[in-house]
Amino acid sequence: MIAVTLLGMAVACTGGGHGVGERCDTSGDCAGSLQCFERQCLPRCLHHVDCGDGYTCEGGQCQLVEGGTNAPCGSELQCGPGFTCRLRPQLSTPPGTCQPHTTANIPGGECDVDADCRGGACALGHCLELCIDSPECQPRWTCAAIPRLTDDAGTFLGNFNACLPSSGTITFEIDLDEDVLQPTVMLPVPSSAVALAAVMEVSDPFQRIGATHLESPDGRPLYDTPLDRDAFFANKVRHVPAAGISVVKIPGSPDEPLEPGAYAMAISVFREDGGPTSRKRTLRVTEKLGLGAALDLHFFFTDLEDHPCVDGMGLALDAASAQASPEFQEEFVGELRTILGRALATGATTYDDIKDQPELASLRSSQAGDLFTLDDYERGVAVFFVRSIAPAGVQIVVGGTPGSPLPRTRSSGVAVSLEAMCYRDWRTLARQTAHAIARHLGLFRNVEPEGGEDRIEDSPLTTDNLMHYSEFGGTTLSPGQIQVLRASPGVQ
Repeated sequence: MIAVTLLGMAVACTGGGHGVGERCDTSGDCAGSLQCFERQCLPRCLHHVDCGDGYTCEGGQCQLVEGGTNAPCGSELQCGPGFTCRLRPQLSTPPGTCQPHTTANIPGGECDVDADCRGGACALGHCLELCIDSPECQPRWTCAAIPRLTDDAGTFLGNFNACLPSSGTITFEIDLDEDVLQPTVMLPVPSSAVALAAVMEVSDPFQRIGATHLESPDGRPLYDTPLDRDAFFANKVRHVPAAGISVVKIPGSPDEPLEPGAYAMAISVFREDGGPTSRKRTLRVTEKLGLGAALDLHFFFTDLEDHPCVDGMGLALDAASAQASPEFQEEFVGELRTILGRALATGATTYDDIKDQPELASLRSSQAGDLFTLDDYERGVAVFFVRSIAPAGVQIVVGGTPGSPLPRTRSSGVAVSLEAMCYRDWRTLARQTAHAIARHLGLFRNVEPEGGEDRIEDSPLTTDNLMHYSEFGGTTLSPGQIQVLRASPGVQ
């Protein structure tokens, strides 16, 4: 019976209405849901990528593109099989010409110069594919305006269009000339980006590094090294040069949103005794593409055995016991998720022991950078639980406001002292940890202890806000604060 049925099906597919895989001359030879592509009946295309190199998808049918050598193009879809739309050395309209494929990197691969890329378009540290409109890009990608810079990132030349992921982050490094003491670089921002974090590091962790000047793409000053406290709060972007590493994050407020184009930023290394400063510096830029909604939490546990506050904790805490403990899960993790849930969903939550670093279990504040370099997760925020933090009374150390969105840096996380559990409870500690995480993601205090207020216009100056400096502050967040958190490069 089975053999007869299959035979009957095969007979039914001859002539018009051919099935998948059968030979054809035109789409009229194939069943209604199929097309004739390369003499074979195949499913109709839904997107250009379904058709392969040198073809476009038009009404469910793959159509051959005729563009050959030197044909002008503004998109990969305007070039035929074996050709790519290569960006011209000088920006023009259209921006590219069709050229034969090379063995250079494909779109998405890392690059330093145009010659590293098959399509001849290297920007944001990656090979890009030219486009005219978003439907030309692969699914979940968008056609964005990309700043074109000189190879030394010193001059902004204009924009060209290329495909970028619709969400996530893109990270790239900008070379800093060691012969230039205080270099000024251009930070390229595509039209689809919502936030930027520039992470500056110096090889000597005892020297301070940071920006001295920042200008928007239209030339407006956003930051200058403040000479006093009033000048610090007057800057449109807040930034503090710090030992070893510091971060500039844009925007710090929804009232001053990120602009497409190129920001100009001057960088310097500072030394307290006035001696020579190191010129071995790095600058890495992470840009957020689209607003995020979820935050991964990574919990790290130093050696907490025989901790004097174990009665308050309810157990001897490590990666395994923390996952099984009702007190830790319900009162700390649950409360932390509730507070952060006002702005973000909780993504992945991980638990790791780092007991092989006993010298970091009883932490001095100045050692926190050594601890933060142990974070190996590419996304999210790392929270390190330690026995205590010196000087006495310090309950939490933040890697920076903002901290680094990159792993394995001296600013990659927050440290929490469990000594607080001798006189506090898990829920109080969860609120303090949420406050620290929000600072890591780019929120400043709504009110500073010595005076000074948040630049976000709708941030209340009351104690019920999460960003109030008091350890007994509240948990509310304003819409502006929520927007800043969702735009953080650490949020996916």
